[in-house]
Amino acid sequence: MNTYFSFKQFTIHQAHCAQKVSEMACLFGAWIPLSAFSSKILDVGSGTGLLSLMLAQKFSHIHIDALEIEQDAFLQGKENIENSPFRTRISLFKGDFINYKQNYLYDAIIANPPFHEKQLVSDNLLKNKAWHSSTLTLRHLINGINSNLSKSGEAFILLPKYRIEELYELLTSNNLYIAELLSIRHSILHETKLVVVHLTRNNISKKNSTLIVKENNLYTHEAKSLLKDFYLHL
Repeated sequence: MNTYFSFKQFTIHQAHCAQKVSEMACLFGAWIPLSAFSSKILDVGSGTGLLSLMLAQKFSHIHIDALEIEQDAFLQGKENIENSPFRTRISLFKGDFINYKQNYLYDAIIANPPFHEKQLVSDNLLKNKAWHSSTLTLRHLINGINSNLSKSGEAFILLPKYRIEELYELLTSNNLYIAELLSIRHSILHETKLVVVHLTRNNISKKNSTLIVKENNLYTHEAKSLLKDFYLHL
């Protein structure tokens, strides 16, 4: 596993983070379509700082608060952010989203949260915290989004497909609705395992879309279009 990952405008060092840079996280960050009216963004569980840095590069009008609970990941993210050209537009906080509150609400909240609950866990405590939602459950995440999101705000979450039904059960009581559901498939031959959920306060017709990542082991036009501003080799 590489200890660092170089992008076109920043570098991610990741030796001390359990959740490494992944293709799916990069696609998620590149896809997020923030509104032109969004200026204050919250990155929940920011880890290496990857998503914050991608959004800061993509949208020059935003400021991001990045929140991370795990000490080593917090320090690694701080290093990556401070060594980037976007350091003045990203504020990093160490803390737990369950108790998180500022004196303002956010225009957008993004999260690549711990994926799995009640699944087999590894013997690596950091990986458990990064990949399994024992510290931040999906219920806690949705409740926190509701508490910290403005009336016209939106949220974007990367989740395993099997958790969508659970998500539906949590949204109604939190005044949140799915505006778009993006299914990510590694190829046309693969089933959807991950989805991006775009949430808003407005109960509008849900849009369903699909992103096919590769064809004949090469990036599809859509995937390449998303990643070309970030990946060195595209």
